Amino acid sequence: MNISPKRILLNATVALLLTAGNCILLRAQCPTENFKTLPAALEHPDCARSLSLRIAKSENISARIGRLQKLESLDLLKNELQTLPDSLCNLVRLQRLVLSENALRKLPSAIGRLKALHTLQADKNHLVELPQSIQDLDQLSTLDISWNDFASLREGIGRLKSLATLDISHNHFLYLPENIGQLSALRFFKMDYNVLTGLPAGFVQLRNLEQLDASYNQLQALPGDIGRMKALKILSLAHNKLQTLPAGIGELADLEMIFLSNNQVTHLPREIGQLKKLKTLVLIGNPMPESEIATLKQLLPHTRIIF
Repeated sequence: MNISPKRILLNATVALLLTAGNCILLRAQCPTENFKTLPAALEHPDCARSLSLRIAKSENISARIGRLQKLESLDLLKNELQTLPDSLCNLVRLQRLVLSENALRKLPSAIGRLKALHTLQADKNHLVELPQSIQDLDQLSTLDISWNDFASLREGIGRLKSLATLDISHNHFLYLPENIGQLSALRFFKMDYNVLTGLPAGFVQLRNLEQLDASYNQLQALPGDIGRMKALKILSLAHNKLQTLPAGIGELADLEMIFLSNNQVTHLPREIGQLKKLKTLVLIGNPMPESEIATLKQLLPHTRIIF
C-alpha cells in the first residue's frame, strides 16, 4: 500500500502536537517548583527544584529526601538536626545546600557525590572536621564553616579549584594546611577569631585573593613574600601580635585598606609609601612613637591614617 507524502507529513505533525500537548499537560500538573514541606515535595518529585524547611525545628530528616532527584536547592536553616541521612548524597543536581544553625557534628561521608554543588553553608553547628570526599566538589564556589569547633582543615581542601569564598571564622584553628595556597580561584577569605600564630609559606600563592580578614588571631608575622598576592585590596589584621609588616607590603599596588588596630606595631617599612591606592590605614591601639607617625604621614599624604 502506497502512502502519500502528504499523509506522512500530516501524521508526523499530529504526533508532534500530541507530544507537545502531553509535555504542556505534564508541566501544568506541577503546582510549583518551590516546596515548603517534604511530603508535598515527595508527591511531585519531578517538579521539586527547591525545598525550604528552614525554622521547622526538625530533629531529623527522612531518608526519603533522596528521592528528589531534580532538587537544586535545599534549605535546612535553623532546625535541630544532629545528623543528615546518607540518602541526601543522592541529590546529584543539588547546587545550594544550607545547613546553618543546627546541631550537626558531622556531614555525610559521601557528600563529594554532590557534583553540582556550588554553595555549602554549614555555619553555626558543632562540626569538628570535613569529610574527605569534600575535595571532590569541583564546582563548589562558596564554603562557610564559621562558628563551629574546627581546629584544623584536611589537606584535600586545596583541591577545591572553583572555591571563591571561604569562611572559617570563629573556630579554633591553630594552623592552616600548606596547600591552602592551591585555592587558585579564592577571592574572599575570612579566618578571623581563631588562634592562628602564623600563615603557611604556600599562603602567598593565593594570587587572586582580594579580601583577607585574619583579625582576632595570634599572628606574630606575615610571610615575607606577601607582595606576591597582587590582587589584595583589603587586609584586616586587627587584634593580633604583629610588630611590623614585611617590606613586600609595598608591592601590593591595589591595596586600598589596611586594618592594624590593637597589635604591637612600633614601625612600618618605608615601602608602604609605594601604595598609591591606599585609602585607609588604621593603627589604633599600637605603641607607635610620634616620630614614626610623622614619617607615615609624609609617606602616605593621600591616605587617611587613624591612630
